[in-house]
Parts: sequence; C-alpha cells; structure tokens
Amino acid sequence: MMVSSQLFVLLIVLTSTLTIDAARKACNIFGDPNVITFDGLKYKFGGECTYVLSMDCVDMSWIVYGEFSECGTGTCLEQISLFHTKNGARDSILIGRGWVINHDGKKIAYKQNEVFQIANIDMMFDGLYLTVTLAEEGVMLTYDGVMGLLITIDDTVQAGYKSKKLGFGFRLTEGSIKSDYIFVTGF
Repeated sequence: MMVSSQLFVLLIVLTSTLTIDAARKACNIFGDPNVITFDGLKYKFGGECTYVLSMDCVDMSWIVYGEFSECGTGTCLEQISLFHTKNGARDSILIGRGWVINHDGKKIAYKQNEVFQIANIDMMFDGLYLTVTLAEEGVMLTYDGVMGLLITIDDTVQAGYKSKKLGFGFRLTEGSIKSDYIFVTGF
C-alpha cells in the first residue's frame, strides 16, 4: 500500500512539471484517476472500462481512447489507443505502461531524444515523457509512462469544434471550452 501512495505523489510532481503554451487547452488525467478537463474543472473518476478521452468530431481524423482498470482503491489509466487518419491512410498505436508502443501487433523500438514516426504519427521520448504529436491537427499527447496523460489542443482545434462534444466530460462552445459533466459510457 505504501508503494501506491508514493507512486501517486510522484505522478503529481511529474504532471505538474509540464508547462503548457497559453494558446493551448489541456486535459490532464492522472492518479486513480483524477481528471482536469479542458475547461479546468476537476473530477475524480472511477470507471473501469475503455473511454473516449478526446476526438475530432468533425472529420473523425483522430480519436484517443483510455483504458482504465482496477488499481489500489480506484482505477488507473492502463493503456492509451490513438487512431489517426491522414490522406486516406488509417493508423493506430497502443501505448502501455512503461512507454511500450505497439503498432500492427509489433512492439516498436525507439531511441531517447530522437523524433521518430510510426506510420503518420510523430513521436519522441525524452527520458521522462513520451510525446505524440499530430501537428496538422493541433493535438499533442504527453504520457508519463505510468498513468498520467496530458492532452493538449491548440487554438485551431478550439475554433473548429464549436458546440461539438469531444469526449471525457467536455465540449467546446462558441470559442470557449465548457464542461458537459457527461462521461462517455464504456463499451
């Protein structure tokens, strides 16, 4: 039990060291799990299933799922799935604890501090965080390798999704982000 509480404290420290550009909105998922939505509202969410965390509701060009499983007295982010479509090519990657990346059923090897690309998705591991960038879409995922995920979207994404639900308890309305407090049910 002591290990899990130490791990939780470590996650808070790690996620708080990330700096976010003022033009970007962020959704932060960490711990067992705590969720800070794009509009800054804070929730403690204990669902055990796979949930939509964020998605392109207009063109369906990307979607991020989070798989939550039991850990300690709650649930924790176990795995992230990213689906991306670009120029008709559809790709998916799975990212598990320990920064394990799976593409087409194969574990992907990568080097620290080198940008690498899996299909049409740019990635980099800096030794502490794995960053996944969909530059043209204005989306960035930053994963701490344990159970903390930061999803950021830039102002181009914000302007393009007025009144569209984007997953995990938030929506963008008339240029500003407002919480829906409606969580997607598992499947």
